[in-house]
Amino acid sequence: MTSKSVNILTFGILLFGLSICASGQSKNSLNGSAWKGTQLPLKKGTELYFQGDTLVIVDLDGYNPADQYLTSQNGDTLQLHLIEENSFACRDETPAKYKIYWANNGEKLYLKPISDQCITRFTLIVSESPWFRKKEEGELRRDWYFLDPVKDGIPGISLYEGYNLLKFRKSSTITVAVIDYPADYLHEDLKEKIWINPNEIPDNNLDDDKNGFKDDLHGWFFNSSYSGTPIQHEQPVETQVYTMWKPRFDSLTGKILPGRNLRDHQLYISAKKEFEKQKALAKNLEIVFSDSSKYLSTLDRMLELAAEPVTHAQINTWILGDGSYEKAFQSYVSKLYKSEEYRNFAIFVKKLKTTFSASKKTESQKWLYDFNDEWNPRLAIKDHPEKPLEKMYGSGKINQQELKINRGTHLAGIIGAKRSNGKGTEGIADNVKIMTLGAVPESGNERDKDVANCIRYATDNGAKIINMSFSKRMSPFKPEVDAAVKYAESKGVLLIHAAGNDAVNADSISYYPTSQFENGGIAKNWIEVGNSTFFNNEKIVAQNSNFGKRRVDLFAPGTSIIASSNKNSYESYSGSEQSAAVVSGVAALIWSYFPKLTANELKTVLLESVFVPEIKEVNKPGTSRFVPFSSLSKSGGIINLKSAVFSAEKIMKRKKGR
Repeated sequence: MTSKSVNILTFGILLFGLSICASGQSKNSLNGSAWKGTQLPLKKGTELYFQGDTLVIVDLDGYNPADQYLTSQNGDTLQLHLIEENSFACRDETPAKYKIYWANNGEKLYLKPISDQCITRFTLIVSESPWFRKKEEGELRRDWYFLDPVKDGIPGISLYEGYNLLKFRKSSTITVAVIDYPADYLHEDLKEKIWINPNEIPDNNLDDDKNGFKDDLHGWFFNSSYSGTPIQHEQPVETQVYTMWKPRFDSLTGKILPGRNLRDHQLYISAKKEFEKQKALAKNLEIVFSDSSKYLSTLDRMLELAAEPVTHAQINTWILGDGSYEKAFQSYVSKLYKSEEYRNFAIFVKKLKTTFSASKKTESQKWLYDFNDEWNPRLAIKDHPEKPLEKMYGSGKINQQELKINRGTHLAGIIGAKRSNGKGTEGIADNVKIMTLGAVPESGNERDKDVANCIRYATDNGAKIINMSFSKRMSPFKPEVDAAVKYAESKGVLLIHAAGNDAVNADSISYYPTSQFENGGIAKNWIEVGNSTFFNNEKIVAQNSNFGKRRVDLFAPGTSIIASSNKNSYESYSGSEQSAAVVSGVAALIWSYFPKLTANELKTVLLESVFVPEIKEVNKPGTSRFVPFSSLSKSGGIINLKSAVFSAEKIMKRKKGR
């Protein structure tokens, strides 16, 4: 997986007017939101304030007193009840019901009457629809990435302007494969947009279409058990390589032959070195968290020795004891204190004490699974990790109750959540089907064989675009992944990949999979995407985004993107994962309206039509330095739908004129 993806948990509360559930998921709620009615001629209009269980209706012209009603929301239904002393416009005690209909990612609100005996209230609510979300100055719109950088001053993709240019054109359906963690294909905003294998009969345990996969109704999940449970506790790629190739190389004597064996051996040595380093650190953590009473008493001993201001270097000089526990604990606290940059050691210690249980649960993954060479995460899948060409494993279904993370669902929603259905968010492409494919685990790294199999499955089953929002630092079976990419290229499939979130130059540090083949060739059907923000200034590039003049093709909005999450919820996430999905959505939209474009022509359209900000220098990711924005990607710009429509039209005219 791409590292350091950010889940903006507070974003829904502060900017979107959403209520946050205990699980961290958010559902569309009117509570805490304020709305301005569509202004009529010669009138200031009306505002709605939803506060707790009360709706306050304010007449800005001052003709009527503020009107109040008790409210209750059940899904997409709003019920209004009389408040005896404060409901002035209506005295009828019969509750009113309205259907809640969201638009523009929740920036617009329609309240459509189901029943309301009060004509005055009914007329007001209906006549001033749509209602526009009120925001504080500087507050971000939840559809910011749909906006136009010139007209709105926010570097979005010009979605609304693009659709205006396309409104008299017909579109054809495009299938986009999302290779990631399995998506919730029962989600209210996705279920009508999920790809269905037309030649497969569900749940008959047969391979009806003879494609080698039984009951693959919506795709295939190579990282799941046959019963449909996604793999848990997958390992980092260093551990994968070490455990997979240890029997092959540790007992080897004599000279390694050149070619694939030499290449694999060199990768194994590198993986082994990193694995042993991380395993030692994990063992240290296991010692630290093995005894809660020692943990607390050692912290108290540190407090006695501390003299503010404390530095991490000072911590290393304290004499705590000669035992293995004291040494492990001292190392742990010193590194943690340095990384957290606390100004007060006492506050730091208090935090360590109160978060012991949570920290132990998190850190235990490292010694139990991540760097434990006796743990086999693939047992439930029953495949052979060392056999990269194996494909008959995994499942054609997913137990929706077993979905642990929202990655796949969120990316699918960005690309193609159903538009104009009044639900939580809107996808970018209107005529798209999402093929959901499983390769990315809940934790750890995706496996090359799963990625290669997903690419081939998507290609063979009609996907025109493949979204890949993941990366890692090693690729043991890169030749097999390269072969799958070349196969997709031969079939005219466009691959879109996230650049990563480590603020590094992708020209000098490879993140796999990559467009560069082992033999030095370059995949022409590949677009690499960095993460841009909503700032139209020197902060336009996300500070953790990878970049590269040769390897990164363009940037796309990927910061604070709200979209579907599991179980009919909606969340905001940030990362180049989201940026890649935005590009996949724009690519699908263009291709659906210009279906005669080839994959290479579509790539040309997207790269040549980017928005180039007026600001010349931006913060280089991960540093305080300023560099030309044009130096961070091949195109020097941000994807833009409106310009892409014009570019596609020009290419089609040239093709017709041949």
